[in-house]
Amino acid sequence: MPIHPTARRGGLNAVAEAIGSPGPYLVTGHLRPDGDALGSAVAITRLLNNSGHRAFFTAEKTQFGRPGFLQGCEKIVPPAEAAKKHCAAWIVLDCGGVDRLPEPLRPHAATANIINLDHHATNNGRFGSVNWVDPKASCTGEMVWRLARKMKWPLDPQTAEALWVSLVTDTGRFAHENTTPAALRFGADLLRHGARAAFVNDQLYNNLGANVLALKQCAFNSLETWFDDTVALITLTRDDFRETGTTKSDAEDFIDIPRSLDTACVALFFYQDENSENATRLSIRTRAPLDATLLATRFNGGGHPRAAGCTLEMPLPDAKRAVQKALADCLDF
Repeated sequence: MPIHPTARRGGLNAVAEAIGSPGPYLVTGHLRPDGDALGSAVAITRLLNNSGHRAFFTAEKTQFGRPGFLQGCEKIVPPAEAAKKHCAAWIVLDCGGVDRLPEPLRPHAATANIINLDHHATNNGRFGSVNWVDPKASCTGEMVWRLARKMKWPLDPQTAEALWVSLVTDTGRFAHENTTPAALRFGADLLRHGARAAFVNDQLYNNLGANVLALKQCAFNSLETWFDDTVALITLTRDDFRETGTTKSDAEDFIDIPRSLDTACVALFFYQDENSENATRLSIRTRAPLDATLLATRFNGGGHPRAAGCTLEMPLPDAKRAVQKALADCLDF
């Protein structure tokens, strides 16, 4: 039965009820998908298709980065093509708002039946017809796994590996505060179902091309500090990406460079938008008790207390000055 857009139900049970028709289901995550968005989307698409439903995954393939090795990414449908398809519902994963969807989908979101699964505390819009938002989940992949158990969908090794990508990227290889007992039980179940942890981790963190290492060198060379070394930051420009033949998806873990400075309680990664000189993107990491979302929401962003992000509609030098001032205002630097 179609979901009426005004029927704002919520939770795991509501999602399970909503997935009743054969489909087709359009599956997507946020634009420029990271490991959690991509792994979750690949996994739920496989789970649906393997259980007799029809589903397809849409994202910009050029933005996959290292998680793009996952089986299923080769069947991607471009967002411009996906937007033209009639679907029973959309399943939107790891996405805090309509403005974070792939751009060709946004004009159709108001009339689509959206099943929204997310673990970001800043997802206040609850833009789906059905919304399951669980900030206690380690990653959206953990929620997909819980849905699979609820629906009694079997996991195959390829699906388990896609969910492993979600888990290890969002927990920082089990190093972040979201590494909960539930997250470890989730990981153990993936291993039981055939996830090749060593292989996946090697693909994500070790198999780097010379161009990616050159980009990382640019990032290291840009390292600077503010406020007596308590804030560390790196900066990448459009020229850095162009000259090394890389994209932002190749730099997903570069935030660990400023984060590794022992005196830094805030780490920042500024990078220029690939399509505009007047937009600057920012990744934020903090050490307890500082809340990264306090800074991100100043610029209409969001995320988690220790990891957040935003886009500033201004050139890179202006963005850095604005963030420096905002840090002094909202985090008392």
